[in-house]
Amino acid sequence: MVTPIVNAVNYEYLDFEVLRQIADGEIDGYTYHRDDNPTVRAVEKKIAALGKLTSRARA
Repeated sequence: MVTPIVNAVNYEYLDFEVLRQIADGEIDGYTYHRDDNPTVRAVEKKIAALGKLTSRARA
């Protein structure tokens, strides 16, 4: 499966409290497309996995 590239997004929230909870990290969600979207999270996970592989190789 190929991760799609998200280049433009709109997020809708039920109310401001939901947005505040997402921004404060209380619940999972997205708030701003440039630094937090499904594509960014997928890349972060792949880089983290690579870091674990290189740590194991050094041991």
